[in-house]
Amino acid sequence: MVQPKDIDNSLEFLRWFERYTEPYHLADRAYEAMEKDRTRLDLNSVELTHADFKALAQMEPLAQLKHLSLSHTRMDNEGLSFLVASSFLSRLESIDIRGNNVGDEGLFFLARSPVFSNLEELDASENEIGAIGCKALAASQSLTKLKKLNLSHNRLELFGVKALAKAGFMKNLKCLRLADTSMGDDGVAAFAGSVDALKLETLDLTGNGITARGMAALAESEGLGGVRSLCLDDNHIGDEGLSSLVEARALGKIEELYLQCADLTADSAIKLAGSSLELKVLVVSNNDLRKEGARALGKMMASQLLIRLDLSENGLGPEGARALAECPAFSNLKILHLCSNNLTDEGVIALAESKTLTQLEELVLDCDNWIHAEGARAIAESEALAGLKILTLALNRIGDEGAIHLANSRKLSSLISLNVAGNGLSPLGDTALGESEMLTNLKNLEIV
Repeated sequence: MVQPKDIDNSLEFLRWFERYTEPYHLADRAYEAMEKDRTRLDLNSVELTHADFKALAQMEPLAQLKHLSLSHTRMDNEGLSFLVASSFLSRLESIDIRGNNVGDEGLFFLARSPVFSNLEELDASENEIGAIGCKALAASQSLTKLKKLNLSHNRLELFGVKALAKAGFMKNLKCLRLADTSMGDDGVAAFAGSVDALKLETLDLTGNGITARGMAALAESEGLGGVRSLCLDDNHIGDEGLSSLVEARALGKIEELYLQCADLTADSAIKLAGSSLELKVLVVSNNDLRKEGARALGKMMASQLLIRLDLSENGLGPEGARALAECPAFSNLKILHLCSNNLTDEGVIALAESKTLTQLEELVLDCDNWIHAEGARAIAESEALAGLKILTLALNRIGDEGAIHLANSRKLSSLISLNVAGNGLSPLGDTALGESEMLTNLKNLEIV
């Protein structure tokens, strides 16, 4: 086998590509991609053939690579087989092969290859990997340095995640993403019951059909005690499942909790308020918390730690906005999303007049909040919102009058990004914002 060597000399690096431009049509593209950073090659969305993957595997300058991105390149098992046999890729620390046609056989090749023994990050999401491939990966003796693994959008099912839980590399893993892997309650129970991953900090279980039964099993897991970021979006966990989570001592270190579209009501907000979780990020969009839920969240034991809160699509109404605005516990919020909540001008005025929401840097109020010129004026004149850097008001009804209020604001000089698309602006409103002498830091303006 040819042994890898460094091509440190710039002239030698260039001459290699000139020498092989004819047989390897990828040479020019690879040279351009690596010219500034020889440790990184990004060929995402470039359609490659088997011959191309074989050519890549034989490119001597790739011996310096640490990061290789080949997502959406039409890679299949055969294409991957060339790479895992390449002596020039032994320094790779991360590889991205998402969005391809790699199946169980390809993952088997990868798992057994000594070439990837330095790999720390593997993204194989959106492929054709099943339980057998997952089991092969779990049995790998070479992937001992793996710290980040993404197998989302593959049909792993119960058998696959059960095997994964017992993988040797799980003890060192810090980030695991298993969104949409068809594990269901039985899968999450099997995983949670046998996994030993105390170094794991990020766990993504989005869209896996998990209900309260699965949540009860997850809450009792002794091998996930280090998790700080937990994503359970698009699972029907309901209030009962949320209750199991917040009462679990084993998961008491969670700082970021994502529960979008999880069948939650105000009862869940009340449970969160009474929990000892010290959350910094809480995303509960597309649920049914209502104004009562917003009011309850303000009573969270450690709500002053919250930096990001997303309550979009929760039917808050103006009273919910007022509850948020009046709560002193939200004094450290930097990011607040309230899309599609029927806030109306009344709710926006309450936010603008808040005495506590003074640290906000990002405020998103787009879509179905029925904000008119009056609401835009309140924002433009707000002392509390003077620190905003990102403001989104898309799909409301501020019109030219509202746009002019924003354009003439002496309070919004820190704005970097402003989105007022879909607000019925005429050229008058467009021009006022585009030529504003007050919005001096504005770099991104979306009008259409």
